[in-house]
Amino acid sequence: MLILGGRYGSIEPILKKSYTHLEYEYAIKIRKPVFTVVLSDSLLHKKAYEDSSMQYFETTNISLYEEFKAIVLSKMVRFINDIKDIRIAVLSSLYDFSKNPSILGWVREISSITQTTIHKCYKCGKEELLPLKPDFNEDEGLDILIKINRWHKINVDRPGYGSGLDSMNVDFELCDECLATFVDSLVLKKLIYGDEYWDSIEEDFVDVEN
Repeated sequence: MLILGGRYGSIEPILKKSYTHLEYEYAIKIRKPVFTVVLSDSLLHKKAYEDSSMQYFETTNISLYEEFKAIVLSKMVRFINDIKDIRIAVLSSLYDFSKNPSILGWVREISSITQTTIHKCYKCGKEELLPLKPDFNEDEGLDILIKINRWHKINVDRPGYGSGLDSMNVDFELCDECLATFVDSLVLKKLIYGDEYWDSIEEDFVDVEN
C-alpha cells in the first residue's frame, strides 16, 4: 500500500530512482496486490498554504515523479481531498484484500501454519501452541497427544427447542481445568434449558422446604 503525495523521495544512487519507486516496481514484478492512496492536488495546495515551511511539491526530479505517478495511476488508486479520509481508504482497501484467498502475506514457512494450531481457553484465557496431530516417530509423540486431548472444543449450533441459544451459535475452546466447572455451571444450564429451568429449580427448593 502506497500513500502518494507530491514529492518523489530520496534517490537510490545506483538505479537513480527513489526508494519508494523501486519498492513499488518490485511489488509489481512479484505480482503483489497493490493499492495507492493519492493525495489530490487541491489537498497538497491546501497543506502548502497552511504550512509554507514544508515543501509539498516536487521541484528537483519532476520528470521522475511524473513517470512514477503515471505508473501508480495505471493501478487501483483512490484520490482523497482530506487527510482524515486516508484512514477510511486504508481500512476499506485492506478489507477488500482480506477477502482475496490468494493473498498469503509474508511468512517464514507456509507449511508451519498448517501443522500447528493455537489453543485458547474461553474461561481462563490460557494459550498453548500445539501440533495438529502428534508425530509418533518422535519420543514426545504420546506427550503431545495427551496435551492435545486436554483441550476441548465446545460447539452448540442452535438447538431449536426454545432455549436462549436459538438466536446464536456457541463455538469456543476450554482447557481441561475449566471444562468440569463450566459444564456444571448454572449459566450454561440456563442457556441450554431456558428460563423454565430456573422455575423448576425454584419449585424443587420449595418442595424441599415444605
